[in-house]
Amino acid sequence: MILRRGGAGEMVSHPVFDRLAPEMKSFCFAEEDGESFAPEGMGTVLFTKRKLADALPFFKSVKTKNPLDRLAYHLFNAQGFQREYDGSAIFDPSLFVGALFRKSLGNITVPHMPADDGPATYCASEGEMCRCSGRVYFGRKFDNDQALNGQVPKSPADDGPATICANEGEMCECQGKAYYGRKLPVNGKEPLNLAQTVTSVYRAKMVRGQIRCSPGGFGGDPLVGVSKHCLCQPHK
Repeated sequence: MILRRGGAGEMVSHPVFDRLAPEMKSFCFAEEDGESFAPEGMGTVLFTKRKLADALPFFKSVKTKNPLDRLAYHLFNAQGFQREYDGSAIFDPSLFVGALFRKSLGNITVPHMPADDGPATYCASEGEMCRCSGRVYFGRKFDNDQALNGQVPKSPADDGPATICANEGEMCECQGKAYYGRKLPVNGKEPLNLAQTVTSVYRAKMVRGQIRCSPGGFGGDPLVGVSKHCLCQPHK
């Protein structure tokens, strides 16, 4: 019997299996052999180096073997995979994930890509009005902290200064636009300002009074598992 037990939580499952089922044969898919379901650097590729052209050199730099040829893959759903790759993005050949899914599924009919219908131009940041006679798409603004499609959308911070109005779970007093997003840098302790907060996924709402600095107040959690705060950008 072969037990593929990583999904149960290695620090818990390994000692339990060793104690309760010594007669069972176990097999580990080792990263040093290029067989692990979580290739070295996979988390960075999924959420930072999303482009195939960025991912493959990165895998090579960390000496990852066969990044596109594993038996199975751990895609870190709990860390936001489904949010990052919803819709047609999962088959986008310019992304590592898209290339992986296309290769895994073989000769399939790939869903229609909206970009095949013609060019689109940037019309608004989150919370702003978009003037359009046609189809409007609402989605990711930055990739690797760079504007998508070569266009440079205006940063919300360009509309004026903002001050921190609440920590997560508190009430934010605001007469203007409130922003809900990342509170701290990855390796720092000083709260981020608005320009820094909006380089990650965030949510924003126009407020006249109070709003709860929480997923409930803003209609969803932009960064699950990450410490967040709210900032208020007053009306001019």
